[in-house]
Amino acid sequence: MTAVMAASLPLAALLAPIPASAGPAPAAAPWRAALARVASSRDELSARLAEDFSALRARAAAEEPGLLPRLDAQAAPRPEPTGYQILPRIEADGPPSRPDAPPGERRYAISEVARWTDQELARAAALKARIAKGEKPLGPLVDEYLLLRENFTRIDNHIQYHQSWQPQAVESAGFFAQRNSLLGAYRLWRSTAAPQAARQAARRRLEERISSFSPTPGLRFQGPAGARVMIVPIQTDVSTQAFLDAFVEGVDRVWNDSAAMKRAGLSLRIEWVRVSPRRLYPEGPPAVGAPIDMAGHLARFPPGLVLTTGASATQAYPNRAIVLGAGGISRHSLAHEFSHLLGFTDGYLRAFDGSAGDPDGVVFWEITPFPDDLLADPGGGRVTEAMVRRLLEGYGGAR
Repeated sequence: MTAVMAASLPLAALLAPIPASAGPAPAAAPWRAALARVASSRDELSARLAEDFSALRARAAAEEPGLLPRLDAQAAPRPEPTGYQILPRIEADGPPSRPDAPPGERRYAISEVARWTDQELARAAALKARIAKGEKPLGPLVDEYLLLRENFTRIDNHIQYHQSWQPQAVESAGFFAQRNSLLGAYRLWRSTAAPQAARQAARRRLEERISSFSPTPGLRFQGPAGARVMIVPIQTDVSTQAFLDAFVEGVDRVWNDSAAMKRAGLSLRIEWVRVSPRRLYPEGPPAVGAPIDMAGHLARFPPGLVLTTGASATQAYPNRAIVLGAGGISRHSLAHEFSHLLGFTDGYLRAFDGSAGDPDGVVFWEITPFPDDLLADPGGGRVTEAMVRRLLEGYGGAR
């Protein structure tokens, strides 16, 4: 199992009507029942780990107080809250990507999360029994609890991922049809059994189509050569200044301080345009944590770029919006999401096997064929010369 990747989808896909041939409406999709069962098991696991934490902490306080800081730093887990005005935690940036890194593959399947959750429930029950019978030393029991705690967070992230993306298998069928064909090209390229010519052709297709760029209307570089600045106005109903500052810090560090941008004499400057929730919702804004209709919510903003909340997992809609979700996100990843506002699409491939009508829904794949730049690696990629050339072509004339 893997961490959840940030998401992007064309806004047109979000707003488009469901195709007549897409099959049953999402409300009737069988995967919803399967995911609800997994979510119920996750909640049971949360309760069991809370019991394990209390029992383990009581023993540590009496027998080995030196273990308390480790335990208290990772208290009993709870599912991440989601909904309107819920912001992700700002986490430390990860290591930079390696130019020679091999392609990456991530798989998301409801059936696998279900099995994983059942395994963790059994481990939590076993840990409870070991704590209760007085097993010593306590250190290994603390290690086991902390591993269970870490796995719980990953399970919760996977559940949020499916909550966000399983509906899109139907609602954005046209978008995914194109991406699923690229998944076939990726598998052909990586197949050692395929003829070399076919593999090379598949790679070229991926290189040409894995990422695209479309300039956002109204933006342009200004100023003298060597010191050109593009002001990027972003509307937001986020009022937490520390989060907005972290967003700007990420863009400055990843974009403006990059070698490619400095060589081109370019910089980007975010200009926040505050929009109060009461202005968006004259009838009264949703409560903090309330679920919202995302298409309707975005439609309340005037034309232009938007940073808002309400997703289960952070999603971006190129040339329009970033919708923040629960969990954690680094400044580097926020700079990746900002790339979508400029008009870049992801350099990784999200596609799926199966059908939305399957009992456990579709199996999603996230593939990073060329894991070097910011569009491919949200957490550690770099702004490349090719990205800067696209910016100049779209916003200020080619070099």
